[in-house]
Amino acid sequence: MFGCLAEHRKLNTEHRKLISHMDKKSFPLRISPALFEELKRWADQEMRSVNGQIEYLLREAVRQRLNPKSPPSTTSSDPTTPQSSDPLTDPDIPTP
Repeated sequence: MFGCLAEHRKLNTEHRKLISHMDKKSFPLRISPALFEELKRWADQEMRSVNGQIEYLLREAVRQRLNPKSPPSTTSSDPTTPQSSDPLTDPDIPTP
């Protein structure tokens, strides 16, 4: 019985990841090699991909622009933690 539940959770997680990637807009980004290397170092320190780091930074910049008095995000990356209804929150990208 518990094996079925674990399999269901695994499929649900895989499905959620697939759907979230399908909902994202893909586009080329051209940046200098020096900027890329700095973003890569920063991403490595925070255990993110460079793409995830760029998306996180952009999401935080938009959040600050929409609500200048709000502190930086502290959303958990734990998939069992309920996510807020904030449209800028993405559970696939961990935040510090």
